[in-house]
Amino acid sequence: MSDSVPDDLWRRRVLPCLLVCDVVALRESSMAGAALITAGVLLQRIDASLAHHELSGLIDVDRDPSRLPYLVRCCYVLEQGSSEWRVMGRFVRLGTIYGLATTNGFPLVLSGACLASEAAFHRLPAAMAIYKTFAHLLSYDGRSLALTANRRRRVSDRCSSGYVSCGAAA
Repeated sequence: MSDSVPDDLWRRRVLPCLLVCDVVALRESSMAGAALITAGVLLQRIDASLAHHELSGLIDVDRDPSRLPYLVRCCYVLEQGSSEWRVMGRFVRLGTIYGLATTNGFPLVLSGACLASEAAFHRLPAAMAIYKTFAHLLSYDGRSLALTANRRRRVSDRCSSGYVSCGAAA
């Protein structure tokens, strides 16, 4: 990166302190950054996040180094909502016990198609956005556990449904 700072120091000390967005900006803004920030660096960050959230062996990523944009999105998602990831880790552990994984079993490998962009990720509450990244890989009694859009009205909007609305007397 800089003539006065060795690349190894950048990798070990500086890059871990930066947000993923900043790492990507650094990679895109300079040739030295592009040479320094590789798929290997992103995989190290991903492995550190998985270990930090106690998800190693439960959730993983496609480790193909040619998929840099995918690895960036994985890194971003894994670095969001740390307390929610721990809860989801417990849920996935229960999934291993009860055999909820679909065809490939565990660890659940995050697919590129289900990794939301930064803006789409933040449209949902953190726990829902995180769950949405891997829920399509789980099923119970042949039914997918993925989140689906439900366009029905709220219970309080329908008095004829048999439910008591929030404003009605019981």
